[in-house]
Amino acid sequence: MGLATGLVFATMGVAQAHGNSDHAATGSAVKPVMQERVPELPNSSVLLATVHYAPGGTSAAHMHPGSVFAYVLEGAVVSQLGGGKEQVFTQGQAWYEPAGTHHLVSRNASADKPATLLVFGIVADGQQLTAPIGASQ
Repeated sequence: MGLATGLVFATMGVAQAHGNSDHAATGSAVKPVMQERVPELPNSSVLLATVHYAPGGTSAAHMHPGSVFAYVLEGAVVSQLGGGKEQVFTQGQAWYEPAGTHHLVSRNASADKPATLLVFGIVADGQQLTAPIGASQ
């Protein structure tokens, strides 16, 4: 899969996940940075993307078929994975989302300042970065 095709494919997956969720996403935007196949991960690619949250912005509940690492570049983000508690991550902090984990809450912690994440994800061939909860893996 070419870089441009892969980025479009991954972006479509994020948009579809937000569009098909019962929880509407507002004030968030995903921008793919790059996607590249690496020999150490057969049949997979790694993807870098930024997620920008406007003040008060949220992402729809979703899951990732592959592992995801998130790093806060700016501001603070509230995140809740699976049955865990909501956690606040501030600039310079990071977290890991194991493959298939339900990401129930992802929102800007501030009502008046933006927040930005850098996301590193592992994407298997034929899978999207993000899927609606309940989608087959």
